[in-house]
Amino acid sequence: MVLSVALFSGACATSTAPQAALLKVPDNASMAAIEARLADAMGQARVRLGPTDLAKTSAIPVLPASLSPLEGRSTVTPVMFDLMIAGGECLLVRRESGETYRVEGVECVAL
Repeated sequence: MVLSVALFSGACATSTAPQAALLKVPDNASMAAIEARLADAMGQARVRLGPTDLAKTSAIPVLPASLSPLEGRSTVTPVMFDLMIAGGECLLVRRESGETYRVEGVECVAL
């Protein structure tokens, strides 16, 4: 489900604008939930994350698909997402488009 950032900022007087966030509990289960949601957001079966520590930063690089043996080099760069929180919910926001995706079963805290 794609959500608009505007939905959270203008839905009602009590909602808050999304803020950069960190994982409250950066364990394997939380990372698996984030990876699964990112894969869904990108229309892929699974994704590979670049180096990130969501206990210290909200930036999440999603690496491009691996090259086939017939391909030499690729100029494709990682797709960047940011972990955000709004209204108590964890969100993934794609930097290039602003598309927002809710992450279920993960607790975040504002930076």
